[in-house]
Amino acid sequence: YEKIIKTLKSESAEEKFENTTLKSEIKKLRSELSELSKEYMQQKHVYVAQEARVEKEIEGWIAKYDKTLIDLDTELRDLKLKHATLQNEHRALNVEHEKVKQAVASHKQQVDESEKMITTQKSELSELKREYVQQKHVYMQRERKLEKEIKNWASKYETVEASWNDRMQQHMT
Repeated sequence: YEKIIKTLKSESAEEKFENTTLKSEIKKLRSELSELSKEYMQQKHVYVAQEARVEKEIEGWIAKYDKTLIDLDTELRDLKLKHATLQNEHRALNVEHEKVKQAVASHKQQVDESEKMITTQKSELSELKREYVQQKHVYMQRERKLEKEIKNWASKYETVEASWNDRMQQHMT
């Protein structure tokens, strides 16, 4: 029994030692915790201040971003409007281009027809010139022939007239 009491006492002394050690460690840990708490509070104040500053920066960025988005949206609308205007102008130019192409094709066709007509008329004119030269040659031959006949007839007429005049003279005398 005494042995048990002695063991218990010795265990009690060990426990007291352990309790003292634990109390000392707890005190030390509490002191560290208190320091950490103070440091945490200081860091928390710094963090809160930084967080407020960062939030203000972020709000500034968001405001700039929103303004930029509005500006870009306005610019996009303007560009879409310009694009639509340019597309309409392009369509109008294409229509005008088609009209011009058709007019050019029509003009070309008229020019081709005129050239064909000119070629035909030149050919006809050449033919008429050739006929004219032939007719002129024939006419000149006829004219010479007629002149000869007229001279011949004039000569015969003079002969007949002279003969008539002689007869009339003889008849009158």
